[in-house]
Amino acid sequence: MSDFDFFEDTYGIEAAQQTQNILIDTQERIGMVLDLLPMGLFIHQPMGILFANQAACSIFGQTSDAMVGQHILDFVSEKNRPLIQHLMDDAFDKNDPAIIDELDIIQPNGNHKVFKIIASSLPWEGTPVIQILAHDISEAKFNERELIRLSETDPLTGAYNRRKFITLSQTTLQQAKQQVAPLCLITLDIDHFKKVNDSKGHEAGDVALKSVVETIHICLKRHNQNLDPEDHAVLARMGGEEFAVLIPKSSPEESKRLANLIKVAIEDTPIETFLDSFHITTSIGLTTLINEDKTIDHLLRRADKALYLAKSNGRNRVEVALSDDDEQDVTHHIARSEARND
Repeated sequence: MSDFDFFEDTYGIEAAQQTQNILIDTQERIGMVLDLLPMGLFIHQPMGILFANQAACSIFGQTSDAMVGQHILDFVSEKNRPLIQHLMDDAFDKNDPAIIDELDIIQPNGNHKVFKIIASSLPWEGTPVIQILAHDISEAKFNERELIRLSETDPLTGAYNRRKFITLSQTTLQQAKQQVAPLCLITLDIDHFKKVNDSKGHEAGDVALKSVVETIHICLKRHNQNLDPEDHAVLARMGGEEFAVLIPKSSPEESKRLANLIKVAIEDTPIETFLDSFHITTSIGLTTLINEDKTIDHLLRRADKALYLAKSNGRNRVEVALSDDDEQDVTHHIARSEARND
């Protein structure tokens, strides 16, 4: 054999093959380890997904084969795409992790989940690569939201409670004054509610309260349907059988139509219990924001005066006090009515 003859290096080929097998086996083992992670993990290039563990696949109800090679934006809702795109842009462009603290996702099976998303760059030769971690925080977030809901709502009817209503109304009042926009408030009271409790029992009274809230919500849904969320009328149970509705960007005429709609709807809706079916009525007072009003208490006081006038005039009606002068006239009228009753 000459100096230039070659021989087949079977040992080298076998060693190379063995090394390749070890690398493949290592990749598979790493994939198995990553599949055990309790959070979703995506390895992502700018053009598509390189790897998705089982937790990541389960988020979108996909298999790994279906996800690899696709872009994560192919699997998220249209609402969430701008958030995810911004997160990925930051992760590819910066060294610091990019974070979405809360991302609501409706899964293919209909489950509502909340995830914390963290994206960061990975050391990788050639094409840039990022890892995207999706941590399921649904239980903690739902518990937190439930605590907030309980602190803001009336436990019997589900309407806002007085504290939440005052806070919300004061903010809306300041915005209305800044924007020189109309703002109306109605207060309403179930007529002869004590007789309902005394004659039919407190359980029937509770059913009546819940029915009133459901009926008002139906009326408000119709009122709110073409309005921006920040302009929606909102309802609160202020205590006992007393309720209030704040109506942003609505004229007194429009608000009075809404008040009358609520009055008629409550009057026409039967209260159904296991033993009985009966009807109730309400008295309603309406007022509107004026320059002198500094707090929502001013509107509440004026609306309550109009409410008392509605009661003194026979109940099941809407009365209006649009100014402090109206309030004084209402007070005098109530005083005269009470004197005649005495």
